Amino acid sequence: MKLCETRWIERLDAVITFKELFVPIFFALEKIQMDGNREASKKAFTLQQALKNGNFILAMVVIQEIFSMAHPLSIYLQKVNVDLASAMETANNLSTLIKEMRSNVESKFHDLFSTAEHLAKEIGEDIKIPRVTHFQQHRANYELTSAENYYRVSVFIPFIDHFISQLEIRFTKHKNTLSIIQNFIPNKLIKLSENEIETSTEVMTKQWPVVISSCDNIVIKEVLLWKQRWIAAAEDKLPCTFIDAINCCDELLFPKVYQYLKIGATLPVTVASVERSFSTLKRLKSYLRNSTGENRLNGLAHLSVTSSNMLIKKLKPPPKFRSNGLSGRRIIDVSYFIKQIQIRHNGGMGCSFIDMEFQSEIIYGFHSIFYFNCKVCGIKSKLYSEKIQEQHIIPINKAVVNGCQAVGIGHTQLTEFAAFLELPSLSSSGFVKLQSEVANVIHESAWDEIRKAGEEEKRIALECGNVDYDGIPMCTVVADEQWSKRSYKTKYDALSGAVSKTDL
Repeated sequence: MKLCETRWIERLDAVITFKELFVPIFFALEKIQMDGNREASKKAFTLQQALKNGNFILAMVVIQEIFSMAHPLSIYLQKVNVDLASAMETANNLSTLIKEMRSNVESKFHDLFSTAEHLAKEIGEDIKIPRVTHFQQHRANYELTSAENYYRVSVFIPFIDHFISQLEIRFTKHKNTLSIIQNFIPNKLIKLSENEIETSTEVMTKQWPVVISSCDNIVIKEVLLWKQRWIAAAEDKLPCTFIDAINCCDELLFPKVYQYLKIGATLPVTVASVERSFSTLKRLKSYLRNSTGENRLNGLAHLSVTSSNMLIKKLKPPPKFRSNGLSGRRIIDVSYFIKQIQIRHNGGMGCSFIDMEFQSEIIYGFHSIFYFNCKVCGIKSKLYSEKIQEQHIIPINKAVVNGCQAVGIGHTQLTEFAAFLELPSLSSSGFVKLQSEVANVIHESAWDEIRKAGEEEKRIALECGNVDYDGIPMCTVVADEQWSKRSYKTKYDALSGAVSKTDL
């Protein structure tokens, strides 16, 4: 059993699972010593001796107890929108609970020690005091008579004190600053007097003089006006967090208050949301993706962490981009484009395309629409890079995606290729949507061809009389196959292969 290296929450699950399977694991190691080879027996013996140690058993029980209490805080810190105020409130509640345990340490540890003793007896061991020497360098040398008192002093109390100190270092060091900046949240601001508002404003101005540089009197009046806005509001309508307050604050009307709230919303908090990227990377970085570039790997990891299973269904059509100037190159249907230019617009003044002035361009991936305005008659017209109404012609965007699938490249390579040619390219969402449509067309076409081939083989088999006892047509097939090889310093068979067949 190995603790999870990437998620703190999963470490608790690993400890709980190990404790539940402690006795079976102990006797499994004993069996490995008897039946395993020399190397396995040696490792099993070493692990079993570690499990017999009373210090290990007590530490396992204590860690499960404390980590279980911290489990809700660990889950809360994995939220992507957690702010410092909410995190501190949760951490303070946990700290209070741990401190109550610290004040009643004897009664609480007695229950944990009884659990540890029960586990030790199930494996035929007793929890004893380690050997005491006059000069000890590697552990504490407490002169106590009972094992319970010894482990309470050497294991339980130091662990609790360390846990409380870490909570204070990570969270409560911001308590003084947060207590001041929270005064600008409406649910607390309406309870403050004018003197308290002045004090809070002075502290904020001294703390961030570069960000908040203005006359104190102007800032105070602005805060008072912000307070007056919420006095008549219902209590359940008052914003309670920095994010809610920012959404309700007009930056033009309350610029300094908006800066206060932004500072409060962006104060750093220790979060664990980054752990998801570690777990995702372990799933993505496999042998089959060993040569994946950094940009593509980052994109895959981001999609895996943030996207839902309905991503493809929620994709929108390729976004359009309007440009007021012409630059770069375009792919056009030459014949159709020239026909559009040759058509004389009916302005009544003998004007032609020579009198047309370019206005703007709308770009849909590789397809463009050019807008012109006649300088003589004022008529507006537009030219298309291709005739999209033709049913027998594949649109340029679908043709490009189909070509990418044929040569085995993706959106990143297509974008780089188009950039070298100074061509506008498809967006990522548009490429994925068209890729799904092209894949469906290929799938339907392949099945249609397979069905036609099957009907033809059935007809030939019936004509030749190749049927079984039940009258089902049969076709003799000679097949051969091949598999590719890929090596990563060891023998490795790739999952890809090819099969060729010849009908007789």
